[in-house]
Amino acid sequence: MFGWLFNKPNYRRFEDSYALNRSSLMNGLRESIDWKVGPDQITFLVAHFPDVFSNLQLALEDWKTPYEVVVQTINRQWLEQIQTGVDLPVFLTMAELFETDMPANEPWQNTPEISIMVAERHPLETHDRCIEDFGRQLRRPVELGYFLALDDEIIKQFISSGMIHLLRQLGLREQELITSHMVTRKLNQATRKLNKQIIQEQPADSAADWFQLNVAS
Repeated sequence: MFGWLFNKPNYRRFEDSYALNRSSLMNGLRESIDWKVGPDQITFLVAHFPDVFSNLQLALEDWKTPYEVVVQTINRQWLEQIQTGVDLPVFLTMAELFETDMPANEPWQNTPEISIMVAERHPLETHDRCIEDFGRQLRRPVELGYFLALDDEIIKQFISSGMIHLLRQLGLREQELITSHMVTRKLNQATRKLNKQIIQEQPADSAADWFQLNVAS
């Protein structure tokens, strides 16, 4: 179901995963989390916007999945204080808290394998690139993947209804996650283009509000 892109030793990037809707996406996330959580495994569940963060927290509560909310900067010092050899909780956090400029002149100690699951894409390429820069700096095995639903605001803004209809024809069903080079390529092109157009970004609580504040005519 997933393909890998190898960017550096120990860093693996999932292809973006797509579900028909947010409900199906949450089911896919839950399965992915259940599969990854275990001893010596740090699992991050990440949001760009507060509304998605709140929905993820409600889902974790509903699933009765052990989790902790991280509100401080996530850097080398934070990672090295994580206790190893035990089942760790899922760490729910915002993408902006990942440190993207960490010193690399000393070996890291006590850093488990790391899985980063991002539950949305940001309309500006730079925000997702910061998460990827964080992952590339770590001297432990890192897996990074983005999870989107076809009713997400970013899909509505950048992906045509005809392309979504084609995905359905190709076999996308309820309760399934698929990958699509076609959709991902279109999203990457759109976020790079928008990144060049936005001079001063206005923060927002949701992707819908972000588009209204930053690109509405």
